[in-house]
Amino acid sequence: MTTVIILSGMVQKPDTSKVIDMHSGKTVSAGDTVRDFRGGAAKLISHSRPKHENSTGRVFVEDIDTGIRQEFYPGVYGLEIVD
Repeated sequence: MTTVIILSGMVQKPDTSKVIDMHSGKTVSAGDTVRDFRGGAAKLISHSRPKHENSTGRVFVEDIDTGIRQEFYPGVYGLEIVD
């Protein structure tokens, strides 16, 4: 069964995108620890899929050491968002 969300008269499909580790090819889920290109650790909170063909989307992470939550391009953490 497919769920369709209607907002302001627009039909939107549910988000079926997923986050992939570009190095291992494995799926990364919310709550998993990811490392940036400098080796810093963060917990993946969520992601937003690309809005158009030339977009990479964004990942939302929480820094393990400071607890600060930030938004980054997925490539900073060696990740890719795919449908």
